Amino acid sequence: ALNPEAEDFPRPERQTIGADRPVMSFCRRLVAYEVMPMLAPLYPERVPPGVPLAMVYDFNKDADPDFVRDPWAVLDKVRREAPPLFFSTDHPDTDKGAWYVGNEAIMREMLQNPAVFTTSEGVSVGLAPWPRKIIPLEVDPPDHLKFRAILGPIFSPRTIDRWDARVREVTGALIDQVKATGECEFLHTLAKPLPSTILVELMGLPLDRREEFVAWVEEMFHGDAPESRRAAGVRSMEYLKTVIAERYENPGDDAVSIVCRAQVDGAPIALEHVEDIVMFIFQAGLDTVTAGLGHVFHYLATHPEKQRQLIADPSLIPNAVEEILRAFPWIGLTRKVRQPIEFHGASLKVGDVVHTIPYGAGRDPNVHDDPDRVDFQRADVPHFTFGGGVHRCAGSHLARRELRIAVEQWLKRIGEFSLKPGAEIRFMPAGMFQLEALPLVWAV
Repeated sequence: ALNPEAEDFPRPERQTIGADRPVMSFCRRLVAYEVMPMLAPLYPERVPPGVPLAMVYDFNKDADPDFVRDPWAVLDKVRREAPPLFFSTDHPDTDKGAWYVGNEAIMREMLQNPAVFTTSEGVSVGLAPWPRKIIPLEVDPPDHLKFRAILGPIFSPRTIDRWDARVREVTGALIDQVKATGECEFLHTLAKPLPSTILVELMGLPLDRREEFVAWVEEMFHGDAPESRRAAGVRSMEYLKTVIAERYENPGDDAVSIVCRAQVDGAPIALEHVEDIVMFIFQAGLDTVTAGLGHVFHYLATHPEKQRQLIADPSLIPNAVEEILRAFPWIGLTRKVRQPIEFHGASLKVGDVVHTIPYGAGRDPNVHDDPDRVDFQRADVPHFTFGGGVHRCAGSHLARRELRIAVEQWLKRIGEFSLKPGAEIRFMPAGMFQLEALPLVWAV
């Protein structure tokens, strides 16, 4: 029998079952260690055999109404209540549940071990936007490095330096269109057109179809149903196939042409692989930075003292961007277990899905001093917003450049700004979660 008064009695924060409710600690312990073990055999599909009840904590951001209003509060609740590695029986795409990692050390260990935690079986649990592998994301070493090398000439720091002037030109022009109005909806004004313009030009696609391309990718990542997301992915690929065929006939110096003439092991890569790499560039480049710009500017809009700090010292902007990425990451990473492993108290089986919660890693007190404080002068700002391990984001140099220039040019041309009074801020939880809209105002 359990003795709740014993010094070694498990503490409640290690055994939250489902959503936390204000009940007595003793009752929570009783349910976790007496009632649940008796009931678990009655619904094995809910708590799989071998999953310790103390590691069960139900979390499903896609179905949580609070996440739409304040995702950071929901993620913070998970960080404070759930074990660093926990199992959720509730999952948006499968009835089998999934594991979640919210601790920096465990997350780093997992991401640096592709031999066990693989992307090669697909990182999407349900109907993915593209029914084939996304290369190089869903290819593990050693082949991963061969395919990733193809992206080097496209996204290397030296290449991105050559795009710097164009990013500044586009950013300035977009801001100047609304500067005199004193208000704008930020996603429509800058967060969508800036990265999509650069990506479309980088790929050599027609600029007059930019908004159409953005709509396709938005449906891929944020559509209401897996079927609609898949349909948008197939529609995008059908178009990209025509572009690829044209580049084989008339190559240029754009990203699609670079992929078309790439080689692996001394031989041209298969057409199917060309299509998969081009699809990866297309969908990642049209969504990731849009989400990031929204989060960065939402934070600044609600913290005027931070704006004034950057206006007074623009040299802090690069570090400020990294600090906001650490504190407010919007990207989660997914792996599947390739071989059985005993991992931090859990017996993981082949096929188990493991998600990361980078918010927990970014707020880990074992890594960051005073992690809940956003400090633009923080000396070291490691984070997993752009992934980790061998699959770290290949386009992170371009993403960082766009984020930094956007902040720099906005504060230089607009000055201080804030949320529009009365604005209701809501977030889209699916995929790389982002804001639905961000209405801003400033003095003219």
